[in-house]
Amino acid sequence: MFKTNLFTLLFLTLGVFSFSQPIDLRPKFRIGFDAPKIDHRQILLTIDQRASYGIDWGFDALMYQVFEDDMYWMLENKKYCIQAVDSIIFEKQIALGVQTLTGGEITIKIDKLENVPEEMDVFLMDKETSTFYNLRENNYTATLPAGEYHNKYAILFDAKKINPDENAVLIIEDIDEAFTDASEILVANETEISYPAINMYLDQENAIISIKNPELVAMNTVVLYNMLGQMVQSWETNVNTQTLNISNMPVSGVYVLHAYTENGKLTKKIAIN
Repeated sequence: MFKTNLFTLLFLTLGVFSFSQPIDLRPKFRIGFDAPKIDHRQILLTIDQRASYGIDWGFDALMYQVFEDDMYWMLENKKYCIQAVDSIIFEKQIALGVQTLTGGEITIKIDKLENVPEEMDVFLMDKETSTFYNLRENNYTATLPAGEYHNKYAILFDAKKINPDENAVLIIEDIDEAFTDASEILVANETEISYPAINMYLDQENAIISIKNPELVAMNTVVLYNMLGQMVQSWETNVNTQTLNISNMPVSGVYVLHAYTENGKLTKKIAIN
């Protein structure tokens, strides 16, 4: 990886610029499914800032061959084998569909996690019984009658505070307080704005973010998020702010800076090597 002692300009629109083979740093969740009439199914959820919670051409993939027993993401009442979302919002349910032709025992499990923090749990929610299963700890196994189950299951995420007792099962009545910390949720509803004159750079050697704001646009807060939507650090700012000190340099990866102004939110991506 090419490095420089000067400011490292890290404007990212489609990925990380590199002079070596590009490295895919996006978090990926590969969820597996076993049942009597299928050898194995794996479906993929990818976190990519260019995607959304809707259907995104080039990111989401329909499942064109559905077996007698199968599992898929449910997106606008259609079956997908690949889904991408722009961030993880911890109370957000990712709808999961299952079908079984003759019924029998099914298993839902984690096949593989890529670029996912150790502290992040992956839960399967059974909406019919209001029960959560931590797939990080155990595979989920159940015996189902024949049929389609498009409103029974969902995937949710949490950073090991959803279940303080560390049991594999959590009843839904206990979950409300798990999502009250706004600092762990990437808010996606602010108005996006564009100020071409504003540049934000990472000076990794000196652990600072440099702000170039020649038009003196009023910014009151800057927040650094990781790609999972978790807040890493925030700063109170004004029109004269030129540098932001990073108290603890995060691990390598892609991060998002949100600069909040009176007119909306300015977003820049940076990469830490």
